[in-house]
Amino acid sequence: MDLMLRDGDLLPGADGQPLTVTGLAELRQRVMIRLCSRRSGFVPYPELGSELYRMNRADQERIRAAVEEALCPLTGVTVLSVEPVPGASGLEVRVELEADGVSETAGLLLTL
Repeated sequence: MDLMLRDGDLLPGADGQPLTVTGLAELRQRVMIRLCSRRSGFVPYPELGSELYRMNRADQERIRAAVEEALCPLTGVTVLSVEPVPGASGLEVRVELEADGVSETAGLLLTL
């Protein structure tokens, strides 16, 4: 169980207490945190995050390796594809997620 984030902030419930997230939604959130955070940017956990912020779209092999490195500590996550978004500075990462016996394929849009 984790606390639900929206745009980097805790999402409060009707009573003002932070909402919690579990299962596939929690795993999806953890994937986004690992891909969007700068590696070594959080002192207590220097292995958290990715090196994507250092890369441009030209080197697809390095980008895929950085995505896989960032997500490898998570169980239940398989990287299916990493593709540039045509005409934008974005990147679409498709992953297969599995939690509590349920699986889904998710497309995540990141900006480089």
